[in-house]
Amino acid sequence: MADIRNHADYKRNRRLILSDNPVCVLCGVNAATEADHIIEMDAGGTNDLENLRPVCKPCNARRGQAYRVRKERNQLEQVVTPN
Repeated sequence: MADIRNHADYKRNRRLILSDNPVCVLCGVNAATEADHIIEMDAGGTNDLENLRPVCKPCNARRGQAYRVRKERNQLEQVVTPN
């Protein structure tokens, strides 16, 4: 899968999101430096403005890690659960 941060629409919308919303919407404290996908790309999300929100790097890293853990857990459950 290609890196979504290299898509022109993501870059443009990231710039817009961060210029309009300088504070992280998750913690409300840190400066927003990243655009977080509300619905992850591999779950059907898009790079549209409606699916991006301004977040700080620590909040985005925590959210990304939590998503990866949930995704791995779901994959393991599918392997372990008999049909």
